[in-house]
Amino acid sequence: MAEEDREEEEAKEDPLALIEARAKNQLNYIFIAGITSLLFIACLGFTYVSLSARVISSTQAPLAEMTYLAGNVSEEFSNLNLAVEFHNHQMEAISRRLDAINPSVDEHQFALLQQVMLGQEKDFQYFLDTVKLAVHGLSEMVSGSRGWRDEFNSKLDAAISNSKGREFRLNNDSPVAAEADSNQNMNPENSVLTP
Repeated sequence: MAEEDREEEEAKEDPLALIEARAKNQLNYIFIAGITSLLFIACLGFTYVSLSARVISSTQAPLAEMTYLAGNVSEEFSNLNLAVEFHNHQMEAISRRLDAINPSVDEHQFALLQQVMLGQEKDFQYFLDTVKLAVHGLSEMVSGSRGWRDEFNSKLDAAISNSKGREFRLNNDSPVAAEADSNQNMNPENSVLTP
């Protein structure tokens, strides 16, 4: 109520003085609002600076570690790319070497191998014929040797006939026959020299 009384007294006074007093009060309020705004902005700035320093210091170590790890990953990636390029180069070199092989040379080598094998078969047949003749002569000197001599001769005859069959297949150049012969030789039941 005291304020209302004061305002009534002032209202009775000079209206110009009243306007000046109100203008002064408003300027004081504006000045106080400006100072409080500046203080508020200063507090915000101080808070921002202190928080950003803490954030930078707390994130700087993980950031440095991530940078280090990124460098390591980049280096490993470069090393892997170099390894892939090296292996690709080796594969290209090997494929060029394989392309450079002349199949006619291989066919010639197989023909030479075939001739060697034919010669070996003939030598084997000659050896078996010689053994057969020698055993026959030996069995003539020993009494009662006719039973084992006949069994031994039958096995030698089977070995000679197998050798002649291989020689025939080698002369005919039949790959199917050569495979059948290799399968027959691998089977232990077909061995003619087993007792």
